[in-house]
Amino acid sequence: MFVASNGAYRRTKIVIDWINIGIGAAVVLMAAAIFITGGRANFLLPLVFFAGAGINALHAAKKFFRFERKKGVVLVLIALLFAVVTVASAVILWSGQ
Repeated sequence: MFVASNGAYRRTKIVIDWINIGIGAAVVLMAAAIFITGGRANFLLPLVFFAGAGINALHAAKKFFRFERKKGVVLVLIALLFAVVTVASAVILWSGQ
């Protein structure tokens, strides 16, 4: 379905894109830190999953803006799965410290 892009909608999409770029860069840096340190930075792993949940949630919001509800719902479910993995990995990694 075609949606006319007014100024507010276009700005919202741009803000979401820039947030996704920032989160993606942070994930790359955290993953590099985990691999470079040989696992001593495993405490960052739940943050990587949390960032993945955030990226999927923001992408779902864009889908809902474009009236692609089915794709948006799938992305929300994936974001919730990432949130569950975030909690599970945080409990496993952070409870032993």
